[in-house]
Amino acid sequence: MPEEIGQLSKLQDLQLSNNQLTALPASIEQLTKLQILGLSYNHLTTLPKLPKIRVLEVDGNLL
Repeated sequence: MPEEIGQLSKLQDLQLSNNQLTALPASIEQLTKLQILGLSYNHLTTLPKLPKIRVLEVDGNLL
């Protein structure tokens, strides 16, 4: 996922489940309007600092 994702300043819902992701860019912290982040069933072992979000879905990862 590109670092430029942090430029989507109005993004409220980001669904990235089932994408074999191994990491998220640090710029995800800049998504201050983000309320829902779906990351289930990837290959994540850590998460970067996240903005305040209402719903975080991480089941099926190696966290």
